[in-house]
Amino acid sequence: MSLAAFALGAVALWVVERRLHGLRVARAAYVSACGLAVGGVLLLSAAPGVPLASLGVLLMEGIGWPVTRAVGAIWANGRATREVRATVQSFLAQMEYAGEMVCGLAIAGLAGSSSLEAALLGAAGLVALAGLLALRSLGVRRA
Repeated sequence: MSLAAFALGAVALWVVERRLHGLRVARAAYVSACGLAVGGVLLLSAAPGVPLASLGVLLMEGIGWPVTRAVGAIWANGRATREVRATVQSFLAQMEYAGEMVCGLAIAGLAGSSSLEAALLGAAGLVALAGLLALRSLGVRRA
């Protein structure tokens, strides 16, 4: 499964890289990848069997996560000035790791107090929120 997700991610990144010209395209790629990741998590949460659950994992691990991570870095590079680009990338990585820890604990608590399906729905909601925030960011100008 991991090898298939890795191969799918490589293909997805290759496709995105060939079309990534400008911040509008980066935003669209990010939002689309969030949508695919949400679809994958929802499919995983509701899958009646292993084949559909595997498809959900491939959508989120093979396309959603790699594309959002790469496009997020590219998007930050395009919006930051040369003088602060390294600082912005460092901050982006720190926020990503902090979010994974805090939200991971919250999702684990949700799974422990209710069900795995509820935890997966919570995770899907967080990814959907990230996509909506990215969608909304078009009007924000860099300083």
